[in-house]
Amino acid sequence: MLKGFYKFIFFNILGWKVKGSFDKNVKQGLIVVGPHTSNSDFFIGVMARRILDLNAHFVAKDSLFVWPFGSYFKWMGGYPVIRSRNTKLTDTIADIFKKEDDLLIAITPEGTRSKVENIKSGFWHIAKKADIHYFLCGFDYGNKELVVSEPYKARSWEEDRLKAIQFFGELTGKNPEKDMRHLLKAEKESQSE
Repeated sequence: MLKGFYKFIFFNILGWKVKGSFDKNVKQGLIVVGPHTSNSDFFIGVMARRILDLNAHFVAKDSLFVWPFGSYFKWMGGYPVIRSRNTKLTDTIADIFKKEDDLLIAITPEGTRSKVENIKSGFWHIAKKADIHYFLCGFDYGNKELVVSEPYKARSWEEDRLKAIQFFGELTGKNPEKDMRHLLKAEKESQSE
């Protein structure tokens, strides 16, 4: 019943559509979601997760998992994480995959809702260490599309970084001034020099 309600809101009320699909044969993987520019992304993602029948979890900063919303975020499938440099976050998440045979975890390549000057390599390190696939999944508010890539295996950081920038650099975030289109523009300019 909730799936039907989310479909009605997502497609009919909000006018979104889905472009691409998740390969159901991939049982372990990361869903690299961006551009992450607004709290609205969480709610679009929650609806999409239900509509697409994904048993996807997410990681978020531990400060979100306190009263009054902590129980809600855990119920929604959240894993609280400490994001300091000394916590070995990528190792922690890779270890979760070694214990779980059927697990999808959503993370953002920016690690923040603010404008970034590059994407972070965390998703790549996790995919490499855990030997799992990753999907690129984008919120394109300009076209009201949830865009899903094919599954990828981590190769070199430079190759996967460029793949992510090319994918997310085509999408308009809820707050366009914070999305990743400027990263694609800078990449194209550096390649033309």
